[in-house]
Amino acid sequence: MKSQLSLLLFFVSFAIFSSCTKTVTITNTITKTDTLTQFVTNNSILNLLTSKQWIPDSVYTNYTGPNTGTLVYVRGANNNTKNLDADRFTFWPDGSQDWFINGAYYSYSWSFVSTTDSTKLLINNTAADYARILTLTSNYLTLYDSTNSGLAHYAFKP
Repeated sequence: MKSQLSLLLFFVSFAIFSSCTKTVTITNTITKTDTLTQFVTNNSILNLLTSKQWIPDSVYTNYTGPNTGTLVYVRGANNNTKNLDADRFTFWPDGSQDWFINGAYYSYSWSFVSTTDSTKLLINNTAADYARILTLTSNYLTLYDSTNSGLAHYAFKP
């Protein structure tokens, strides 16, 4: 009788525990990032200009046209009146811009002045600064800063 009771108790326990169910909840978090695309008439200019680091190659101040201005910097020269050796910047497709000037980091924004002319830039640094792209290749950029009467040649730095 004792063995029958033990066996009955075993089957009842087995039935009770096997009929229990356990609920497991798994939560997945999905993050979606939206990308803002800036409208540009000439997409090849945007591709050549952005997402690359530019370093000064030569810089003129008081520039108003050919054969004018004061040469203040040439990369590798010893007699520069401005030291721009450590300066570099990057235009990003989202309209942001990273500048490193004399070892300090600055974050600015930029945009094309109009949707019909992809050579005119508005650089929002400490003030509105207007510039025009005069030359742009995969390795070279020339900007005329009409706000400050400056001309700068930049080289791509991989």
